[in-house]
Amino acid sequence: MVVVNFSGPWAGDVQLELWSDWQASKPEQNATLVNVQVRLLSSGGGQIFSGNGTRRLWLNVGGIEEHYDIDPVIGKNQKRAIFGKDYLIPHNPDGTKTITVSCEYPINLGGYGTAKAQFTLKLNDILKYSKGKDVSGTIGSPVTLSVDRNDSRYIHSVEVWFGDWRQNINGDSKFVSTYNWTPPMELCNQMPNSVKGNGSVTYITYQNGKEIGRDKKNLTLTVPESVKPTLSAFTVRDTNTAVNNLLGENKFVSVLSNLKVDFSKGTGAYGSTISSYSATIVGKPNSTYDENGIIGSIEMVGAAVVEATVTDSRGRTSEPKRVNIEFLDYFLPQISFEAKRVGTNGEQIQVIRNAKVAPLPFNGSQRNTMQISFKTAPFGSNTFTENTGLANTLFTTMSQITNSAANLDGTFSSGSSYVIIGTARDKFTSSEFRVEVPTRSVLMSMDQTGVGIGKIRERGVLDVAGDVYSSGTMNMNGIRVANKNIQQYPLTALDGRIQDVRLSRKDYNTFTETGLYMVYGKDGGAKNGPDTKKHGLLEVYALNHRELFQRFMDDRLNTWVRWRDWGNTWTDWEQTYVCKADVPVPEPEPPKFIHKDFTNNMPYKLPSSITRSGDLVTIHTPRTIATITQRLENSITPETIPVGFRPTNVATMILALNESANFLGNAMYYFYPDGSIRITTGITKTAVYTGTITYITTDPFPTTK
Repeated sequence: MVVVNFSGPWAGDVQLELWSDWQASKPEQNATLVNVQVRLLSSGGGQIFSGNGTRRLWLNVGGIEEHYDIDPVIGKNQKRAIFGKDYLIPHNPDGTKTITVSCEYPINLGGYGTAKAQFTLKLNDILKYSKGKDVSGTIGSPVTLSVDRNDSRYIHSVEVWFGDWRQNINGDSKFVSTYNWTPPMELCNQMPNSVKGNGSVTYITYQNGKEIGRDKKNLTLTVPESVKPTLSAFTVRDTNTAVNNLLGENKFVSVLSNLKVDFSKGTGAYGSTISSYSATIVGKPNSTYDENGIIGSIEMVGAAVVEATVTDSRGRTSEPKRVNIEFLDYFLPQISFEAKRVGTNGEQIQVIRNAKVAPLPFNGSQRNTMQISFKTAPFGSNTFTENTGLANTLFTTMSQITNSAANLDGTFSSGSSYVIIGTARDKFTSSEFRVEVPTRSVLMSMDQTGVGIGKIRERGVLDVAGDVYSSGTMNMNGIRVANKNIQQYPLTALDGRIQDVRLSRKDYNTFTETGLYMVYGKDGGAKNGPDTKKHGLLEVYALNHRELFQRFMDDRLNTWVRWRDWGNTWTDWEQTYVCKADVPVPEPEPPKFIHKDFTNNMPYKLPSSITRSGDLVTIHTPRTIATITQRLENSITPETIPVGFRPTNVATMILALNESANFLGNAMYYFYPDGSIRITTGITKTAVYTGTITYITTDPFPTTK
């Protein structure tokens, strides 16, 4: 800053001040923006009145010469700024610069002559530090970091910031232009939920041991493919305690076992966590995708392989592990027997037993047992007595007996009939078989209430053992009434319930007898059934020994039907009813979309685009310099909006107009439903136009772009 007096006798009363208020470096231009100001100072009684016209102020700022005509008016004891401007001053190639700032103001009024001021200004040095490059690579693999070196005296270092990890990667050493760096594997910990992350590299430039600048760039690192979770091992166990206690490791029982996979040995890698699980029986539709690992009950026999993986929070999946398992065959206990009277008076009962259970062999021994027991009750009574005779047997090394005879314990009156129920029981469940034993055989017996034929009378007026013929109209070898047969084939079980054959019959083609059956779907291993995993009711209606009709309804009421013709050919299953909850809801169609140039349709050809997405239309005018040379008020234009883009109501697009940093006002474009366009504007000078509008249309969608 410098203050000088004007020449002349009144020197000192009015002074001229020249100074630079600030400077701002522009490294990218190797220049500095310098502010220069001039003002008049009045001290004591000095003053200059207005009305004397302007006087020329001459300036030289670092070689830039200018002049301005300025009125030198100033009042007593006043400070008046008469000039201020910013100058962009280029620096020397080495970034240094010193300039001279001077001015001369000859006012030549009264006792005031000319004032000349000058000072030297040292600008801040601009050091052009080196520039680096963005870096991308894979953790654990070398990457090359390089800089564009601006001076042969420069050396460099690099600071990496990635997540919480921050380090000067070349330590105390410096490099000239390139540096090879291998991102350490520990950086994987910074992105446990992603395979790619972003950070920064800062290239630091030094000259003569002093830091002169920093250049920050982007760093992108990827977790290598080798970093994935591990499943070191897994186990498969049976949650059916009865089966689990019976068999060894990796041995299971078809249908009965409930498989569960233990994923506890799955671990993430470098900070990742296990987010999902998968285990499947190879080649089978049985699997689990839950941490609890429940695969469930499976119907199969023989060897199988369980394959398991875990997936971590990065979405990476472990290498699969496999465990060999085996399913042993299982079926419900089976029993049938004959019972007959033996002994001198026929008061003992002998049973001829046939029974079978699934043996479940393991390590050369039978793990299942077969318990045969009997209970008896007089015919017509529901009170049964457990029999403790030799016919009751526990077999631990045998799984089947055939025509094995044994007597029941106790005596059974030859004059009474008995009901005998035999039970075959294994370690899991049981089955029963029922036989009625009549009285001792006689030609004829009689008492006061009736006659017995072929047996001792027990019930009714006529109690007959054997075939009965009466005038040819009733035949007990199949009941006949009025010489017509009455069918004796049961549609249901003896207790009137549906016949539950889910475990014993799996092939729908074998159901050819009229009846009602509870059967499995595909999940239970059924064959030749409809396309459903569910179990349900199978109705069979046989027309003859070849033609028949089947109808299946699952437990969600989905229904299918089919027919077998005389040629033993089955039709395909046809679904006649679909559960409403199973009807897939179609995905909504995405809105149609079209985008194109709209410049030729915009009044005064403002560059614009138009977009239609579904029923929405957007018109956009990006920043563009234009001139509308006349004032307009709701004036019609020759341009129109094409069909397909017209609004449902008048839509007003407000265009903002600016000049440099000054807002000038608005222009309005009115878009009408008939396609016409009108304008209102009062600004006729050149300006920057920009604006956007979105409105609704009900026009048909354009067929072409």
